[in-house]
Amino acid sequence: MPKMNIIMKDFCVQLMNLPDEILLMIFKKANRVEILNSMVGINKRIDKILCDPTITGRLTLMRNSANGHIHPLDNVILDRFCSQTLPQIHHHIQWLNLESLTMERILGAAEYPNLCRLGLHR
Repeated sequence: MPKMNIIMKDFCVQLMNLPDEILLMIFKKANRVEILNSMVGINKRIDKILCDPTITGRLTLMRNSANGHIHPLDNVILDRFCSQTLPQIHHHIQWLNLESLTMERILGAAEYPNLCRLGLHR
């Protein structure tokens, strides 16, 4: 087994040993799109934590550069988010911040029954 796989496996085991409250604090500080894309579906415990309104209630699906410009998410990240992640969390989303180039794609990926705010940026 390659060394990187061993390191990742050890990290995941250590992460899973943390209490829910600590995991929630970590997930709040991390990039939500990346965390959701990589961790939704791992197990029921993680899914329950990730569906906390402080994680999935408000999502920003764009990148801000250091000079203040807004850019769409990378296509690979957006493809996975729209096809795998959004269908699992769509009913928890209350607020979406989107940029205009990917707005149609994201809004068409799922129904958002609890969406009450939409921020559009270009």
